[in-house]
Amino acid sequence: METEKQNSPNTDKITSLVKIINEHPDNLHQDYTPAVHELIDYGNEAIKAVLPLWNSDDIWERYRAQRVVEGVLQQKLGWKAGQGYPKDSNGEQQFLALWKANGNYNAEASEEERLASIQKWKDWLTENSKNGK
Repeated sequence: METEKQNSPNTDKITSLVKIINEHPDNLHQDYTPAVHELIDYGNEAIKAVLPLWNSDDIWERYRAQRVVEGVLQQKLGWKAGQGYPKDSNGEQQFLALWKANGNYNAEASEEERLASIQKWKDWLTENSKNGK
């Protein structure tokens, strides 16, 4: 699977996945749905699409949007399902540092804290799109 699929042709698909992000939650992990898993494969485009959900009134929607962003970033840093990060990698430390630098988002945080983190991630996306990442 690619971490970053090509731009514009994915817009409709990403939009449709965001609309169904709350459908069919995993029985053991309510914060994961088929849409969450699929969105992760769309990279930064998916991050941009789910950031508004970080301030949803529905906490489960916030959790699911958070899992998308976490999944995209973890994939970018080498994480693979069923394997984790490569043994020689500092991917987990990079992820945690990046998360903290961009507001340490928590779905249970106050609206003010969530909005501040959303803005930091928007800025991060803008900067990374300039750098082609």
